[in-house]
This record gives sequence, structure tokens and C-alpha cells, in this order.
Amino acid sequence: MDAADLDAGPATDALMRMLDAGAQVTRRHPVLLQLIGAPPVGPQAEHDRHTPVAERIRRVIERGRRTGEFDDRLPLDWLIAATIRLGHAASEEQDAGRLSATAAQDALRTSLLRLLGAGAVDDAGTRADSSPRSR
Repeated sequence: MDAADLDAGPATDALMRMLDAGAQVTRRHPVLLQLIGAPPVGPQAEHDRHTPVAERIRRVIERGRRTGEFDDRLPLDWLIAATIRLGHAASEEQDAGRLSATAAQDALRTSLLRLLGAGAVDDAGTRADSSPRSR
């Protein structure tokens, strides 16, 4: 994820690069999908397990809010938790064979951009409008 250069370009693009990096890692290391699906270990341990990813998500969402790309009406911590859980849901649906890898990635992209209020989203889960949102 560090190679995704989360501070470069629009926050929306950085978010998509972060999702792509996560997908690449799980393809190379499928055991990570098993860890994602493992039974919860308790709220604090679950939180601690996701801290490195959550901090990166926080950075991108905060930047997107500053630039007007993302809506700021929902609590930041809620958006971070929802982003992580949507990523898990996409992985679980793919692992269960209910979605192809491409469909799971597309569903994740579209869902996150809508959740973040990133404006119009096309079928590939990217913003159709690249201009900052007005508030």
C-alpha cells in the first residue's frame, strides 16, 4: 500500500490505488483471505489488527474531504470501519464463489465511492465527474 502513493493525485484515485494494492496482496498471499474470514478475536484485537490499513484509509478520506471530493456528513471513524468491512465483504463474496474477482472489485469500488459521496460513479466504479464536489 505504501507503493500506491496515497498522497499523490486526487483522493478518489488514491483510494482506487489503495484498493488495487490490497487486491494484489491478497492474490499473492491467499492466506490473508482466510485471516479476514477468521472468527472475531474481540473488538480491541480486531481494531488493532486493522490499524495500519485504517490509518491509510483515514489519510485518504481526510484529504478527499479537504478537496471536496468526499462528503463530510458521516463520521470519519464510521467511514473507516465501513470501508474495512466492505473490503471484507467483497473478499468473502469472491471466496464463496458468489462474485468473480472483477465483480467483487467493481462492487467494492462503486459501494465505497457512493458511501463517501464521491459523486457520479460509472460502471467500473470510478467517478464520472473528476471535478471537486461543491458543498
